[in-house]
Amino acid sequence: MKRSILSLSLLLALPLTAQMAGPSIAHAAAMKVTLNVASAYKHKMAFAHTMASATVTQVKSGDYRVTVTTEKLPMPSAVHQMDYVVWLTNGNMKVRAGALKVNNGMASLKATVMISKVTDVVVTGEHSAMPAHPMGPTVLSGMVG
Repeated sequence: MKRSILSLSLLLALPLTAQMAGPSIAHAAAMKVTLNVASAYKHKMAFAHTMASATVTQVKSGDYRVTVTTEKLPMPSAVHQMDYVVWLTNGNMKVRAGALKVNNGMASLKATVMISKVTDVVVTGEHSAMPAHPMGPTVLSGMVG
């Protein structure tokens, strides 16, 4: 009888112990990233007042949510491209998060991407919104963490 009461009390305490161990991945802190204009475009008048930022949050192991917002971003034609595409990188791998659609200088994107970790957020100019890998010029970039 004593063993069954002891086993039951340990079983009931287990979920509480797991909660006290620390925050779960679902509640991981959001990482704010300032996206800087690439040096090739810093001195171009079209990018003089461009501001951009990203928020990266790990939602579970291997999945990250990214939100990118920009202000005063010129149309992709300013870099001789059709679209701006957001990429998350982990140093070696680059995963497309989606395309930014510019409207009156404002653009945003919310996406969830499967990647083991995120070290950088990069925006490139591309000939299409769905390239398999970055081929165009880097326009904005920032390091995570």
